[in-house]
Amino acid sequence: MYDDLHEPALPSRPEWSSQDRSHLEKWKKYLAYEEANPLDIEEASILNARVHFAFKKAVGSLRFFSEIW
Repeated sequence: MYDDLHEPALPSRPEWSSQDRSHLEKWKKYLAYEEANPLDIEEASILNARVHFAFKKAVGSLRFFSEIW
């Protein structure tokens, strides 16, 4: 699930091309996947840490996309 995500070395402002939209949709799909708790983690603190890490990675890669914030 994570392999298809775009992680540029230095994020740039989106031009809202079809490629930018595709990257955004893939990240949103990945974040929804992590929030759905696919590993059935029962301990809330571990699940929160995992979801927080996913959002941190998304913000780092898509810092200029307001939908991620």
